[in-house]
Amino acid sequence: MEDAAPNNQAPQPLPRLSMAKLWKDVLIAFDLEKGLVYTFYSLLIRPHKAVHSYLFEDRSRLTNPFKFLAISITLSTFILLNTQILNKSMADNLQQGFEQGLKEGRAEKETGNTDFQKIVPPEQYNKILIQLLNDTFSFSYLLFIPILGWVSWVPYPKKQLFFGEHMVIHTYVSGLWNFMLVIAYPLLIVMPELLEPMFIVYITGYVVSIAVIYKHLSNRNWFRTAVYALTTSLIGFTLATIGYSVALALGTVWKLMQLTAA
Repeated sequence: MEDAAPNNQAPQPLPRLSMAKLWKDVLIAFDLEKGLVYTFYSLLIRPHKAVHSYLFEDRSRLTNPFKFLAISITLSTFILLNTQILNKSMADNLQQGFEQGLKEGRAEKETGNTDFQKIVPPEQYNKILIQLLNDTFSFSYLLFIPILGWVSWVPYPKKQLFFGEHMVIHTYVSGLWNFMLVIAYPLLIVMPELLEPMFIVYITGYVVSIAVIYKHLSNRNWFRTAVYALTTSLIGFTLATIGYSVALALGTVWKLMQLTAA
């Protein structure tokens, strides 16, 4: 008689099929409940929860931030630097700068620059610049992360987040928006003129993601968080870009000097 009681109980209703439940079932079915795709989706939809989970809760489902960034850099730089879209845009801008420098130098000193231009024609600038971009861009992008992390860490309460945790935040966000560039690449093939607007979208999305993450990691209001995210991101990108531009210019000048000396 004791065994009959459970059999007489009314069956428990099945859980409702919400979109969250269906999405979870899809992830499980295709073994995507963790790993690269899950990390990308989590950072895109709820970046604050993904970062908080990795920093303080569970690191088993999310891809390691530096591995996530490395994969995104590899894909984005391969696409952008091995096509004429970014190559032509950057090379044209840098070539204009070199030509302007040559004109100014020639105005001060008539000798030397004329022979330099004869030995190294303008077409050679493009070749050298593109080669340097291909050789250094991926590695140099990794150097952006310590700079961005440091700029974010300096004004932030030291007891709340360590410097390394700031680096993790910027690593994940950088990887996320690099993947967004990869996804947007087919649109650039059709409309290459969207390259510059797309980088504006990149920076905007980056700042928004940073603001959402820091808002939920601190007790600041949205206004203070937005100002903090915008200021630190722009300062960090500016410092990193200046450093890379100087290194790229010095490398190009060194290559040109080797050509003229040959």
